[in-house]
Amino acid sequence: MARQTRAERLWQILYPGVPAEGSAPTAPVIRRTIRPRRLPRPGRLKGKDLKALRLACFERDRGLCITFGQPTLFGAPHEWPNSFHMAHRRGKRMWGDHLGQVDTQCGACHRESHSPKVVSAK
Repeated sequence: MARQTRAERLWQILYPGVPAEGSAPTAPVIRRTIRPRRLPRPGRLKGKDLKALRLACFERDRGLCITFGQPTLFGAPHEWPNSFHMAHRRGKRMWGDHLGQVDTQCGACHRESHSPKVVSAK
């Protein structure tokens, strides 16, 4: 079998399943349709609306964690212990995204609220 030239490789990338002139026919390519993006559930926010809610929550709580009153950083990476996290008071699936349903928490407190440490009784 002869080695492919760069032009032949490029042809296969750009036009999969279409044989180049003078080459043997190839198997047909099965193309799959892309599923349309799902719409958010009613009461749930995405994109600009969610960013506006996060900013309103940060400004309302003056950037202070509601648990310990520690200042949080709005643009900090999520992994930092003092980064800003918007925490839902009740389940967002049932209660939605609105300012009365969210609070400001630091990263450490928010992670602790989602996975509390189990203390064994001695």
